[in-house]
Amino acid sequence: HASSTLEIEPNDEPKSATAIVLPGQSAGRIDKPGEADQFRFNAKRGEPWILEVEAARRGSPLDARLDILSADGSPIDRVW
Repeated sequence: HASSTLEIEPNDEPKSATAIVLPGQSAGRIDKPGEADQFRFNAKRGEPWILEVEAARRGSPLDARLDILSADGSPIDRVW
């Protein structure tokens, strides 16, 4: 059973990211160009996760980018 989380502003920095529980979904709103919404979740090394942005499928004009970061904001490489 998946949980659903709405963003809590401000959440554009790793330290203020909205916490979500996986498996689940989250929703946010972009109020100005260049804004970034960040969400945090617990995961362990080696766990497989599929993360998707559904904005276009829901009719949003959002040009989304999904970056996966560590707790300190460092990028995490994706393995396909």
